[in-house]
Amino acid sequence: MRRRKKIFGVALFSAIIGCCLFCAVNLKSRVHRSDRIILIVADALRADHVGCYGAPGNPTPHIDALAARGWRFTDALAPGSETVTSNRALFTGLHPYRASGVGRQGALRPGVPTIASQLRRTGFHTVGFSAQPIVSGRFGFAQGFQSFTCLPSDDDRVTDSAIKWIARHRRQRYFALVYLLSPHCPYDLASISDRERHAMESTPSASAICTFSHQGDKTLVAPINDPRNLAFRQYFWPGTKLGYAKVALLHALYRVAVRSTDARVGRIMRAIGDDNRATVIFVADHGEEWREHGHLGHAHSLFREVLHVPFIICPPGTHPRTVSAPVTHMDIAPTIFNLARISSPPNLDGCSLAQPDAIPARTLFAENYEVLSAFRPQGFGSHSIHDLAAYAPGEAIFCCPEYAHAEDVQPIGFKWVRYDLAADPMQQHPLPLAASDSRCKTLRQYHIESRSATLEARVGSPAKLPSDIRDQLRALGYIAK
Repeated sequence: MRRRKKIFGVALFSAIIGCCLFCAVNLKSRVHRSDRIILIVADALRADHVGCYGAPGNPTPHIDALAARGWRFTDALAPGSETVTSNRALFTGLHPYRASGVGRQGALRPGVPTIASQLRRTGFHTVGFSAQPIVSGRFGFAQGFQSFTCLPSDDDRVTDSAIKWIARHRRQRYFALVYLLSPHCPYDLASISDRERHAMESTPSASAICTFSHQGDKTLVAPINDPRNLAFRQYFWPGTKLGYAKVALLHALYRVAVRSTDARVGRIMRAIGDDNRATVIFVADHGEEWREHGHLGHAHSLFREVLHVPFIICPPGTHPRTVSAPVTHMDIAPTIFNLARISSPPNLDGCSLAQPDAIPARTLFAENYEVLSAFRPQGFGSHSIHDLAAYAPGEAIFCCPEYAHAEDVQPIGFKWVRYDLAADPMQQHPLPLAASDSRCKTLRQYHIESRSATLEARVGSPAKLPSDIRDQLRALGYIAK
């Protein structure tokens, strides 16, 4: 009897210790509820120009510090290679075509549930600050926000406004969007010295594109009416071709822009401080091409260089980690709802990333339609070379429209190609793929649905934009002269 009591006592003691250890581990690893959520978006920031994604020279110490505290996703792909498409998915958690508005130049559909509208419904204060004129109430992106301030092309004022607002609402439940235009062009030519500029002009070699570096944080985007903006346009866009020297200079200015963006992120992080109920999410809407496939800028293709973006989530009460599972902008909305402990709208296309080990293996789609029929990047032709892409483990499949003439609205047909990402990670060797191939089935169905939605969105005359909005979009290259 005494022996049984002793055994029972030892077993009970062991169970209590085990329970305590289990609870301690769970409390340590448990993600706290997020009462304050700050979403920072950088426009056109390519992943491999960020330090923690492999960029040399420590260009982004503040973004890197954020990644060192949170979850860094290494395989984050934008759902489109331009602003409108990616942000439809980011704001809603839906495939971009499911959130498109009819006859509204590609804007967000009125009444579609957004991150802001869902959080506001559950008691969060919702506020937005944007330097991107497209990400504004004019194009439907202010839905759900109690206040939304758009200061076109002025990242400094947007950052200042966001910091002041955060300082006044430290203990409230809020969702704050801070949308930076950087490092989207146009750039300020004065951000590098005349000597550096002349050095680039006198070194017309392809190697200069990859070797130029610049130290220091300087102002990047010239205000819309600033004469420096006009100087930038006159210098870089007199024709459709740019030599190596100007491309190298353009790339140098882009890197200065990345540093400036990082400095602003650092200011925002200092304003947030050590808040154990705050989640910070940092992401870019899309990347940028630097002639890896013959293009400059974005909105021309769906290659990885223009889709691969930095994606960092820093929730409270977690340990830093690197996550290699494929993720996309549609995952941001369900992740925020999960971290805020509120229910998601039904039928979202994204998945929550709040449990990184549970992210499923899946195919990620990217669209690239002319959603803004009046918006055509200056000097790069009328059409993109891809309509749709599907990135699956180890391969990518592309749907490429074929036009009889450059100005045609409708393609005369489509061709399908694939890339073996294991053997050809830089996507330089397209492999032919018959439309009847079984691998095209899912992509073909997505293509039918998304293209139908795009054509429906073109029904009727697009709303006429005010002259000031047109000027802002023209200065950013969205509207041709």
